[in-house]
Amino acid sequence: MKNGSASEVERLLQEFEAMLRLKNPGVVPCLHPGLSDETIQRKTAALPFELPNELKALYQWHNGSSDLREVLEIDEEMAPDFFYAGQLFHSIELSLRYYKSKSHYGQQNYEHSLWTPFLFPITDDGAGWQLVVDCEPDSADTGKIYFFNGIEWGKVQTDEYPFESALMYRNLAAMLKTVLACFEENAYFFAYDENGEFGMQWDDEKETQIGRRMNPDCAYW
Repeated sequence: MKNGSASEVERLLQEFEAMLRLKNPGVVPCLHPGLSDETIQRKTAALPFELPNELKALYQWHNGSSDLREVLEIDEEMAPDFFYAGQLFHSIELSLRYYKSKSHYGQQNYEHSLWTPFLFPITDDGAGWQLVVDCEPDSADTGKIYFFNGIEWGKVQTDEYPFESALMYRNLAAMLKTVLACFEENAYFFAYDENGEFGMQWDDEKETQIGRRMNPDCAYW
């Protein structure tokens, strides 16, 4: 990844944090402090690839997030616990644990697995669906982000198992631009749901319209 791309990601991450502080400042304490480049290099040294620069920028911004209930020690019913749209932002340590488990069990156990050793998970929704970044070096696909079936290691869609993994964003900058647009156009918002629980809510139809508009070449939308 070119340094210019990392610089764009840094700017967009600052915009995203400013949006969080405006829309729901209570969620900001769940973001962990960022890591130095040296720490990222040390923690990821065993990977068969180097993290793209824009992904390093993500972990330099914040090293994942905690469930806000753990941070503030408040009632579960009052706590938003997701990074955005149902996705919890992994710390690099948690991402590495997920990566190691998939590398060990992925393709060898699942005939239709889409897993490769270059896919690095950065979020999940608590039910096994994750966002993974393609980190294959010197590839046209480097930096692409997929919505990935983490429980079954990305099985392709079959009659027996109707899940599939799909390209969601061209890169991290595209993801952040889409997320910011979703907040600006009220596809994502913080509110009480029908059970009286406060947290991240989203309008599926609006999200899809924005996603298609901003990522026209991505199959997920």
